[in-house]
Amino acid sequence: MKFPNFASLCATFLLGTTATLFLSNSTIAAEKIVLKYGPLAQSIKISDLENFVKTGETTPTLATMLKISKQNADTVRGLMSLELGVNVLTLDRALNSKQGETALVELGKTMRTRSRFESDKALRAALILSSADNGKLSLIEILQKYPTSEINIEVANIGATVEKLKGLTGNLQQLLNSK
Repeated sequence: MKFPNFASLCATFLLGTTATLFLSNSTIAAEKIVLKYGPLAQSIKISDLENFVKTGETTPTLATMLKISKQNADTVRGLMSLELGVNVLTLDRALNSKQGETALVELGKTMRTRSRFESDKALRAALILSSADNGKLSLIEILQKYPTSEINIEVANIGATVEKLKGLTGNLQQLLNSK
């Protein structure tokens, strides 16, 4: 086989593979959330949360979780659908700053991939993808755009993560407000 023919064949294969990947509708996105507390775990489907946000209807699992956590369903529904306007380029710049990277690492300890590998990068992708289509962020959309099939939430870490992030929020807010 001559080199030009081999190079042409490789280029055609690469172009075809790339086109297939970009034109394919099958993307990886979160299908469920797994809430973990020590050895206990409970999963809930993202589709159940989407339906809850749209209609207010709860599944038995979601109703039980709300009852056990003593959370008001309307409040949770409102928080999940609350939209914050943010420019995707500004968000990207803020997330790639030192403060943004620290915040993503801290959040990644609580909201993580199943393998615990590169949770910060998965979270960054979910935030950017959520903001990219309409310039808004909402919790439900971030969950929908999370780039793995499963999101693990370490319930015991939530309080500590919130406390660590409180110190970073001022710096991140300045970055988000600067143009």
